[in-house]
Amino acid sequence: KNVMRVLPEHGWRLEGVTMDTALAAYLVKPGRRSFALDALAVEYLGRELAPAAASDGQLAFGADDRAEQDALMAQARAVLDLGDAFTTRLEEVGAAEL
Repeated sequence: KNVMRVLPEHGWRLEGVTMDTALAAYLVKPGRRSFALDALAVEYLGRELAPAAASDGQLAFGADDRAEQDALMAQARAVLDLGDAFTTRLEEVGAAEL
């Protein structure tokens, strides 16, 4: 949501956003303990996500660039796949119009 606010301040447009997966997860199962991407991926996709490296303010100079890229790509893919999964689930609980 911050991105949607900040990008226009720089003259950029964000297009193609179709779903907020955390909000969809809440609408499907409001009593969950966590709406974190890794938890949602396990429950709805049966997929474990490797964590992206936490930034500690230090430059890595390519040490783990490939692993970091793979982790970020897997997270992005999980967001897309969760969108598909939640589309069906939202219809099942009568919340698709929200």
